[in-house]
Amino acid sequence: MPKTNPSWYPAYVLTVLGLVSILHYYDRNLITILVEPMKRDLHLSDSDFGLLTGTGFVLMYSILAIPIARLADRQGRARILAATLAV
Repeated sequence: MPKTNPSWYPAYVLTVLGLVSILHYYDRNLITILVEPMKRDLHLSDSDFGLLTGTGFVLMYSILAIPIARLADRQGRARILAATLAV
């Protein structure tokens, strides 16, 4: 007998994914809001800050993308999503 999801489950999943998307947007743009205070407190130049927000971000995504995708295939996407949200 196939397992069926309750009628509220699709709305629940959509809500969780929407909240994750909002958190991602907020997290990604928070650093651009705090540019001046961070530059002042950490004594960063414009090029240092550009490396932090641009190159550092791209390198982390490109280095971690394959291992996390491989882990998601083995452990399950829901667990990986929950772990990344917790971090």
